[in-house]
Amino acid sequence: MADSISVISEGVKPKPAQPRPERQAERRHVRGGVTVVTVDSPGCVIEGQLMDVSCGGFRFSHHDRGLRSGQKVAVVYPWGQLQAQVVWTRISADGVESGCMVLGSK
Repeated sequence: MADSISVISEGVKPKPAQPRPERQAERRHVRGGVTVVTVDSPGCVIEGQLMDVSCGGFRFSHHDRGLRSGQKVAVVYPWGQLQAQVVWTRISADGVESGCMVLGSK
């Protein structure tokens, strides 16, 4: 993380890592399927599994390595859509996880 990296040069003491601010909303662990459609590529449908939710966002696992920070997405439900923005995506050997911030609903 950029906020925890200190540059060490001759004669300069490293700064201690700054703690991350506490989350605004409590996360709740959940399990369930989720369908996410990228707004900039409407044909890109991502099927995944919810991992946790809060009043401000959600985290889900999936297999789309192309999902990037800043992308706008629509979470599709039978009764409507929830608009969100991808905040981060982590790719590992086990798959892909993304964290999204809720923008609103339709």
